[in-house]
Amino acid sequence: MEPLAKLFDKWPIFRPKSTEYVPIALTELAARAEEDEDVSSEEIFEEGKVPRRDWTVFRRGRTLIGIILVLGIMTILSVVFLTRSRWQHQCAADVYKQKGYIWRSGEDIRWVPYSDPTRLLPPSPIHIYNSTILPTPYDLSFAPPSYTNLLSSPSRATDPALSFSQNKTIVVIGDSHSRRQLEGLCQRLGPENATLNIEGGHNKGYCYIPDLGLRFVLLFHFGIARTEETWYFNEDGSTGVEERIEGTLVPYLEELRIDGAPDFVLLQSGYWLYQQLKPSGDEVKDLNLQKEARPLTWAELTYHRQRMSEVVDSLRSRWGKSLPLMLRTTQEHQNGRDMGNVGIYQLNESLEALADLIKVPIMPWTNLITGTIDYSDDQHLAIGSEANAIWIDMVLYYLARSLHGCLL
Repeated sequence: MEPLAKLFDKWPIFRPKSTEYVPIALTELAARAEEDEDVSSEEIFEEGKVPRRDWTVFRRGRTLIGIILVLGIMTILSVVFLTRSRWQHQCAADVYKQKGYIWRSGEDIRWVPYSDPTRLLPPSPIHIYNSTILPTPYDLSFAPPSYTNLLSSPSRATDPALSFSQNKTIVVIGDSHSRRQLEGLCQRLGPENATLNIEGGHNKGYCYIPDLGLRFVLLFHFGIARTEETWYFNEDGSTGVEERIEGTLVPYLEELRIDGAPDFVLLQSGYWLYQQLKPSGDEVKDLNLQKEARPLTWAELTYHRQRMSEVVDSLRSRWGKSLPLMLRTTQEHQNGRDMGNVGIYQLNESLEALADLIKVPIMPWTNLITGTIDYSDDQHLAIGSEANAIWIDMVLYYLARSLHGCLL
């Protein structure tokens, strides 16, 4: 590195008026200092090998540089502020995370956030029991779009409200509960408007809407246990999620001629893991862990968060950290058999804690459908149920938000 003096000499603003040098031994200056003689800076300039400089000019230059730095910092902060303001303007509040109401009307079902409570109707029986049975147009104006109804419309291909979904790929990584959502979507639209292709109940498949070029792709998984874990449920193809992503999903997307990363990914795991974890306690001496009807343990829930985090890492490693990704919680059992709903509640709480930590949002679908009776058995919601309509609405709502960078 060049001496500071030589660097200053390169810039005219710092260049000294005189660059004459007067030779003097530095030891002489040191000797004078030892004899308590004052050695002024003026003497050093006059007698030492140091160029005389106009330090007034130097101070002016330093001030100028300071002003330039301050202006630069202010410019950067202004850009950051404007960018943040624009982002905040684009990203409206997530309506599905607001408190609200499930509105059912014939074949229609929608989520309606509660509106301004100061807009109260007159407190008379006719208003309470008649006029307010349905949300008012004002209330419905706060509801998210009913994408289920829009997809069912013959004009869906030209509807501006669906233009964002054209030629998009949504990947759903889950189990039979996720598969039923795709089956319900295609069933609603009918074979003339949508193509359903499920290759085995525990494998892969898609629901494709040709008018929009919109495709929902399913990767079935057998819970989030690792392939090498000996207590893993024994079924053909029951490898870990990471292996299924690389060995099944990626080749499947290539087969469907889908290039690059998916436009949106929804990851869910619940019932398989819950059923796998409980038998794992059979070899434990603690009798409480050997009971079929029991909540999950602290260590089991720690394992759950660890594995979900590893699966998220594998997806980001494959398609980049900017991959639009959401997690989904698990719906309850239709009944409380074997304390099953306690375990599902624990898994959902565990997942929400992880989501905050790794900065992946959760699609709060199960919060909205709590208490529904649209089940076909103890745990599976009926294909084409009202809960399925809410799922479709939410997935497309979050796809639209992800395209604007508004998932978080």
